[in-house]
Amino acid sequence: MPITINGDGTLTGVAVGGLPDGIVDADMIAANAVSANKIQDNIITNAKLLKQSIAFYGRQTTGVSLSPSNYHTLTDLTTGTINQNTGSSFNTTTGVFTVASGQEGIYFCFCGVGWSNLHRVDHVLTGISVNGADPVASSRNVSQYTSNSSTDVTAMSQNISIVSLAVGDTVSGKGYHSYQDNTSRTSANIHTFFGGVRIVGL
Repeated sequence: MPITINGDGTLTGVAVGGLPDGIVDADMIAANAVSANKIQDNIITNAKLLKQSIAFYGRQTTGVSLSPSNYHTLTDLTTGTINQNTGSSFNTTTGVFTVASGQEGIYFCFCGVGWSNLHRVDHVLTGISVNGADPVASSRNVSQYTSNSSTDVTAMSQNISIVSLAVGDTVSGKGYHSYQDNTSRTSANIHTFFGGVRIVGL
C-alpha cells in the first residue's frame, strides 16, 4: 500500500513496524500517551523501582548535651546512614532532609531519642518537624523506677508520622526533655535516630 500524505496533515499506508529504528524519540510521544495497560508486566523491574526510591536514615554517633523544656533537632546522625535520594538531600550532620526537585510526595518518617541521666517523673517527647517547626504530633514517655528520685536513668521515646512534603520543604526528628533541675541532659546516641521513606510521589 502506498504511503499517502493527506491534506489534513496525516499519513496513511504506514505498516506496523514500518518506521526505521530511532525515528520516534521522547519528544514525539505526547504527555500521558502511554497508559498503564500498554506497559508489559516484565518491563518495570524491582531494580528500576528501587533506583527511583527515596530513603534516608542515620543514628547518632555522639550524644549531645541539650537544655530542658525545648525541642531540639536530632543531629550528628552519621552512623549506619542510608542516603538513597537526589544529591546530598539528607545532611547527616544537621539531621535535616531537604526535598529536592522530583522528590516531593508523601513520606513515612520516624525518629527516636534516649535521654541519659534523667530522674523520676521527668518526661521526654519526640516528633517529626516540618520546615523547622515543633512537632504537631509527638510521642511521650516518663522515666519511671522504684529507686529514690535522684538516681539517674535513661528514658526513651519514639515517634512515627506520615507527612506531605513539597520541593524545598525540610523534615527532621526532634526531641524534648523536662529535666527537673533545669540543667542540660545528654542524648543517648545508641537510642537516637531519624529516617524516612517516600511512599507516594506527587
